[in-house]
Amino acid sequence: MVQDHGVSNRGFAYVTYMNSTLARKAMKELSSKVFLGTTVLSMELSIDNCRIFIGGLPVHKTKKEIWHQLIELYNVTNIVNVIVYKNYFNSSYNRGFVFLEFGTHEEASHFRAKFQDKLALFGRQVFVDWSIPVQEYDANVLENVKIIFLRGLSVSDASKWKFRQTLYELLDKTNIEKVYTHRDYAFVHFVSKQVAELSLGKLKDFYSGSQVEVMWANPPSKFSHRSFRQKASI
Repeated sequence: MVQDHGVSNRGFAYVTYMNSTLARKAMKELSSKVFLGTTVLSMELSIDNCRIFIGGLPVHKTKKEIWHQLIELYNVTNIVNVIVYKNYFNSSYNRGFVFLEFGTHEEASHFRAKFQDKLALFGRQVFVDWSIPVQEYDANVLENVKIIFLRGLSVSDASKWKFRQTLYELLDKTNIEKVYTHRDYAFVHFVSKQVAELSLGKLKDFYSGSQVEVMWANPPSKFSHRSFRQKASI
């Protein structure tokens, strides 16, 4: 990244590789190497974030209404998807925020630069910033994941108890190490990857056609760490 009309740089650069495997290989080989005999290189993988967070929306507005307002008022026609999560206590409402998915990082970056602190929807000023990036993982990392994540569950205590009962009816209880539930989501820990894979299929079949999403839990990363989320919210 250059400055001063190309005379100097900002002390960092981005290098694009053909695929993630080559990028990780380069990072492993070049990290901590001395550059031009003077500077020790510090490297990490960059994520092309294509997702923008918008907060402060009226909770009764639908995905279609939010998308239409962006097109009608601001002629934003390059949005790929508007991601809306249902309200914890009323599934017909949203949670007061959405994520806008763009086709490229450049399109998302342009939207943020243009509308940060300048976007008003439904007669109110809304908050615009980057979403926490969606992390990509190596296949060998995912091979060790034996935790299933479910989202969209009912938030009542009775429903949480029923969810645990459903688990134990569908699956062998002895294969479940731990169940953690909070609000509308849950993490289910299994004794092995093989058991988790079989359980994932059964749970997807059971919740097919419902609002409940069933997927592999993401491994911990710097983006899921509390310190990063606190920094991102400032």
